[in-house]
Amino acid sequence: MSQEQPEPTKPRKSKWLVTVVITAVGLAMVAGFMAYQKKAVMDENAAFETAQAKAKSQKAMRQYEEGARTWRAYIDKSRSQDNKRLAYLELGALRETQQRPRDALAAYREAAKLGKLNAAAAWGIARTAEATGDKRTAAEYYKKTLELYTSRTQLAENDREYLKFKVRQLEGDK
Repeated sequence: MSQEQPEPTKPRKSKWLVTVVITAVGLAMVAGFMAYQKKAVMDENAAFETAQAKAKSQKAMRQYEEGARTWRAYIDKSRSQDNKRLAYLELGALRETQQRPRDALAAYREAAKLGKLNAAAAWGIARTAEATGDKRTAAEYYKKTLELYTSRTQLAENDREYLKFKVRQLEGDK
């Protein structure tokens, strides 16, 4: 009696099929996540533009407190650090319009905290620090504004000269 040897097993097509299905599902999930992220960014930008239009209208009608509330509400809801920074810059400008330099300074400082300091926040801090009598901080931030505007195309020559003048003036007033 001969003993039969079991037939060698052939690779199963089902393993290959499972791998393909898992890969396809993974790719579909990544594509879905990317679409979700894109929609979230679009929604965030639309919300910013809505707040900006509303606050601009309120500012034009001299409804400054309503405009400030609009920006605060947007900032509280926003998930975008970049858009929050822009909102704080807008709030700072609104407070400057109201001649409330301390409130404007606080808004510009919040904008500066959200990521890398940009020239708009630095210039806002400089102006409002000067308006509150803090000449040292004003000179420091006028200098930072000059440093942040690295190319001549980003800053008009008369603005560059103005910033240099402010630094000399404030440092001379020590």
